[in-house]
Order: sequence, then C-alpha cells, then structure tokens
Amino acid sequence: MRCSVLLLAMLLCSCEEIHRAETSSLPCSELVISPAGNAEPAPGSSPISTPGSATEPKALRLRYSGESSHTYLGPGVSLYGQETRYLKRLQELRPRYVRLEAGPSWASLEERLPDDPVLLESHIRKHFNAQDPTRLKRFQESFAFFQEHDIRVILIIYQQPYHWLQNDYMKTLKPGAESKLVRLWVALLEFFHSEGMPIDFVELANEPEGNWNGHIPTQRYYEMVTEARKRFDRAGFSHVKIVGPGLSSLNLEGIPSRWIRAMPTAAEQSLAGFSLHAWDDVLTEVDDLDLMRQAWSPARQAFRRQNPRKPIFITEYAREVSRRRDVRYYSPAKRALFTASDTHEYAIQFIANTLIHLEQGAAVTLAWRLSDLNGDTSSWGLIRSPERGGSNRPAFGAFRFLNQRLPVEAEVLKPREPVTDATIASVFLQKENSYTFAVANTGSASRLLDLELLAGDQEMRLDVLLENNQTCESLTLREGQLLRLPVFSVGVVQWSK
Repeated sequence: MRCSVLLLAMLLCSCEEIHRAETSSLPCSELVISPAGNAEPAPGSSPISTPGSATEPKALRLRYSGESSHTYLGPGVSLYGQETRYLKRLQELRPRYVRLEAGPSWASLEERLPDDPVLLESHIRKHFNAQDPTRLKRFQESFAFFQEHDIRVILIIYQQPYHWLQNDYMKTLKPGAESKLVRLWVALLEFFHSEGMPIDFVELANEPEGNWNGHIPTQRYYEMVTEARKRFDRAGFSHVKIVGPGLSSLNLEGIPSRWIRAMPTAAEQSLAGFSLHAWDDVLTEVDDLDLMRQAWSPARQAFRRQNPRKPIFITEYAREVSRRRDVRYYSPAKRALFTASDTHEYAIQFIANTLIHLEQGAAVTLAWRLSDLNGDTSSWGLIRSPERGGSNRPAFGAFRFLNQRLPVEAEVLKPREPVTDATIASVFLQKENSYTFAVANTGSASRLLDLELLAGDQEMRLDVLLENNQTCESLTLREGQLLRLPVFSVGVVQWSK
C-alpha cells in the first residue's frame, strides 16, 4: 500500500513538472510598469514583448465607475456533510455558504420512501445512517463547525425517488409527486431541527429541467415552490429560505431564460433567491471566457424582469473541458490518475469563471466541490480523495488566495465598458471605504493591463498568485502604471480611502 501511494505521488509530481515546464512566470519586480504611455482602450491584446518596444501591443484598459450592480454576499462550496476530516481546511477557504445533500441518497435505499406522511419521520430516522453508521454523528460535527464559523447551509436532494418517476424518456415526476417531495422536505427539516442541525436554505430539486435526476415540468415546479413555501411556514420553518429553480446551466439551448420568464408571481415571491448552475462550458470546443459572459446575458435580463433586487445564487459550477478538442488531460468528470483538475492551468480557469459570475450578477458562488470520496467516479474535488492522499489540488490554493482577499457583503462596481476578452476576467468590489479588484489571466502569454480603479493618487497593494502557490505580495501599484499579469495567474489589488 505504501508503495502504491508513493508511486501515485511520483506520477502526480511528474505530470505537474511537465506542466510547469510548458509555462513561465515573470519576476515580481517586472509586474508593475511605469509609465503607461502605450495604453489605450482595446478589446484585447496579444502576447507582449519588452515594454517600450515597437512591437509591443496596446494594453487592455479596464475602467470602472462607482455605480453598484449588486451585492456580493460571499463564496461557497458544495461538500459531503459526513466528510469531516477536511473541516479545518474548509475554513482556509472562508466560505459563507455550503451546499450538501440532505442525508443519504433517499432514492438509492432498498426500502422505498413511504407515501404516508405519518411514516416519513420514522423512515428518515431509521435510514439516515444507511450504508454509513456514523453519518448522523459526523453531520452533527459538520453542522457544529458551520455554526461556529457563521456558515449558511443550503440543502439539496439530488436524485428524486425512482418510484415517483414515470417510465418515459424524461423520467418525469408522476402527477402528485411534487406534493410528496414537499412533504419529504418538511419531514427532513423537522429531523434536522430535532438533531440540532439548523438549515438556512433549501434548493428543492436538482436541475429539474433534465432527465438525469427526475424531470419536473416548468409550471409544476413553480406550483411546488409555492406549495413548499406555505408548508414550510405552517410547519414553523418560515426562516428556511428557498432558492431556485436550480437549472443545470445559464443558457444551454435557451432553456433557463424560458423557465425564468415563465415564473409566476406567487413562485417569485416564494423564492428568497434565484439559483442556477453554470455548466455552460460542457459543450464548448473553444477556450474563450466570453462564452460564459454571453451565457449570462439572457438569464440576467430575465431575472431582472422578475425582480432586479433578488440575489442570484450560482449553486454549482467549475470548469468543464469534456468537449475541448485541444485538451491535454482527462475531464474532471472522469476518474483518472491525472485529470485537468490536477493542473494549475485549470485552477486559474476555475477562478476566472468565478470572477465572471460575480461581475455578471451572482451574489453567491458555490464551487463544485470541496473533496472527492473514495470510490468517486469523478475528480472534481478541490481536495483529492483519501485513497489518493487527500492532498490539495491547485484550485484549492487558488480559492484560498482569492477568498481570503475578497470582502463579503461588498458592492460589485460596474465597468465603464463591458469587458470582452478571451483570457482576462475581473471584478471590482467596494465595501465602505475599501476597494478590491481581482483579475485572472487564463492565457498562455502575459497580459498588460491599464487599470482605472478610482484610487486617484493613493497607493494600491498588489498581490499575485503564480504557480505552485507562489505569490508576489505587497507590491505597490499606482494609477497610471501598468500591471503585467503573468501567464495563468490571479492578481488582487486593494486600497482604502
């Protein structure tokens, strides 16, 4: 066993060394360039040469106003409630939200969920520890940690019970099954409450537009939302908020915007927040950040028509590379010795998607996911499974760097011109008299940036994350100087009045 673990570590290191050899980083002393005489507005730029040379392209100018588009409530991550070994590492990510399944997979148990609501409570208590005799104890340990660190909990049921589904292509919920699902949710809330595990939010169904977890037609879903709100209130859970509809994407085939436009007033008023997942890059064959920006546009417009003040939760997202023709590694959707998620390149692309979601309208982003379990058929975790050493993937360090610098409960400031760039993503935040600008370069060449961040003559602090969790910290940047952002890196600029 020790030999196997050693061989795995050697192989991972070997792959990472190969990856590092294909990229390069600039010395910290070369990240700030003055003066900015060559900068002018441009939609993008190509790889730079020595500053001041005749062949150097113009810098990308990013200018921001003092106008707020929405409030950033904080970061989050999906996780397994029973996976307690990584709680200390979880706190390094400083999450404000976590999303987890409401116990075991209730659809996978040998004994079916009873239709009689009177029997539901005893069924849940009897089977909560199914296939894992310590699940409840470890859930309680996780929830104690969440309460101690002021982390809000979002519960989800991923798979609808199979005997509630019709035998059709979409695996549609049988008529009347929505009410059964609401009764199950009420029983689960009562169980969690009785065991000292308070719930803040519920996402009633996972990706209900699809046929993989049970399909719920649009209007039937919204009727269920309205019913759930009423039943939660009657059962004493008016403090438990509902977010939805929790569709799989922002704009695949135009489905999300159609769902949002069809939302009745009663359903909109029953939701405390809108929620979507952001797996739009699952079908792309190109590596272009504008794809995610473009995916946001119709959903954002539809949400604003419904209620422009209601927060938007991105409750699942990562970086999907399954269809990329030029991809060098397996997708994280696969279980392989080494996948794209094991690379620094992927980590920065994951961060870029995060910044795009924040800049485009998300109040909360929940990364998929904290860790892998032994036997998982995929490799999405920011932390590898115990059987693979339980070590951090590069994305863990990238999120730690970002989350420890982004203020929560901060206003997202609008850019003066829309940011359209294939490899640069950014967001600008204000909390009282403090300002934070975050930017990611997902390209294979350094980028030159000319920033106008409302700082005037004040000095700004610059921190940059490079490969292998190396950083350039506490550099000084002033407006009028250029920031040269290295390949596959994240920069954070901070200043206060």
